[in-house]
Amino acid sequence: QSADVAFDFSKFTMERYSHVVKHTHTLCAIYLPVVSSLSTVGVTEEAVHGKVETFCDFIGEYVQAKKDYIRCFGSSESEKEGSDISDGRCTWL
Repeated sequence: QSADVAFDFSKFTMERYSHVVKHTHTLCAIYLPVVSSLSTVGVTEEAVHGKVETFCDFIGEYVQAKKDYIRCFGSSESEKEGSDISDGRCTWL
């Protein structure tokens, strides 16, 4: 998108950011592999899985925030074409 497009920044909330991160990155890349491993070794208690999900949510947000930071302030070598920031998608920045 061009720089002259007006963004509605009221939509950029931490709650929305957390939701987007969880459903685009955390579940597939972090939570499911951990839960699959726990199930494989016989850990099936819901309380354990709930704590694991909460922990994985924190890890997912950290990883996404780090990616956003590097894409915004890192060297040009670390910049990915079509990043969330340049595309005007939800970011913590």
